[in-house]
Amino acid sequence: MKKHLISFIAMVLGTIAVNAQNTINISDFTIRKGETKEIAVELNNSTEYTALQMDITLGKGLTFATIVTETGEIEKDITLNGERIRSSHTIAYNELTDNAVRVISYSSSNAGFRGTNGAIVYFKVTTLDDESVSGDTEIRVSNIFFTAPNGVEDEFGDITAKAEILTTASASVTCGYGGTAMLSAEQVEIGSPLTLFIAPYDGYKVSQLLLNDTPVGIKNNIYKVEEMTNDAAFNVTFEEIVPDTVEVIKVQTDTLIQIDTLEIVKVVTDTLIQVDTLEIVKVVTDTIEIETIETDTIFIAEITEIPAPEISFNDGMMSITCALQGARIFYTLDGSIENGKEYTAPVEIKEDCTVIAYAMLASEQSTFDITGTGIGGITDEVISRKYYTEAGVEIEAPREGVNIVIITYESGKTETKKVVVRKK
Repeated sequence: MKKHLISFIAMVLGTIAVNAQNTINISDFTIRKGETKEIAVELNNSTEYTALQMDITLGKGLTFATIVTETGEIEKDITLNGERIRSSHTIAYNELTDNAVRVISYSSSNAGFRGTNGAIVYFKVTTLDDESVSGDTEIRVSNIFFTAPNGVEDEFGDITAKAEILTTASASVTCGYGGTAMLSAEQVEIGSPLTLFIAPYDGYKVSQLLLNDTPVGIKNNIYKVEEMTNDAAFNVTFEEIVPDTVEVIKVQTDTLIQIDTLEIVKVVTDTLIQVDTLEIVKVVTDTIEIETIETDTIFIAEITEIPAPEISFNDGMMSITCALQGARIFYTLDGSIENGKEYTAPVEIKEDCTVIAYAMLASEQSTFDITGTGIGGITDEVISRKYYTEAGVEIEAPREGVNIVIITYESGKTETKKVVVRKK
């Protein structure tokens, strides 16, 4: 691109005229420190034009972005809209000052620009690398002329666009059920780091982490942004941790199956057992003991008891589970066992109480009576505290300044907080 002013032959022969049916405009915008943004000068015209001239002046804090040409020259990134020009159109600019240029475009064959509305000229701007850059500034386009095929010029008045330079980025996080999350800060300087701490509840893990609707990976339930350049919106979803499963074992007659693990056998139907455990299942038959289970093996077995329900409390909500698939769970909050209410979803607990829960399993042949109880309340003991720096590095104890602490309670609930230590 030539950096000297090219004269318009058509303009020299013409006269200046103003046509109220033609307009030119530029829109207000925001730009973050260090960001590059493309700005459009739009022309809405009923008159056909073949050439243009305009002076573009940038306000304080802005500068023109540059490109490197095929010949290795550094030029300002100023282009025509390819959808509105003919093959004979060219564009050039002349530097008027450090932050102002005169842009011209014409057709060597006097061909008109295409269309009647939309961007005609694009130019890219960025912010100066200066700590004082912030606040509002503007871009001014002046000395605007468009030339018709007959040589008549239309002059347009000056136009301006307000530009807001942002020096900080904001961050937010939302979570589904199954855990909590906390940010090291909700507003950070552009170029500064940000850390997201995720604390799943007991029995849950992170299913997916989205950053501005794009999936990202995490390590040890911590995600770090080394340099913030834009606003960050995090969304965390959780899922229950499901143990690996052994394939189905069929139950046909009356011999005992003994489970030697912490996990429980799930009863699917009267004649079907699905084992849901990572540990060894010991099967005792009339004559032999088998410490492993092969796929599709037939065993003679009978279920002897229903496991007691397990009660947990998280953020004032009570959850009850039973390892026996198909069992109905009932509970009371006053320590009694009569008139239990059937459990179908987490229950809000507003004060300390004694919870009794029991499970029943009904089939075509039989109905199981009460087989187990679980007792709990909302009072929760702290079992561990882990401390981290704002950057997510684990430390043994809080340091002077801002620290992050993840508290784990006896119920499995976790809580993430900021701790500020000041010099005494």
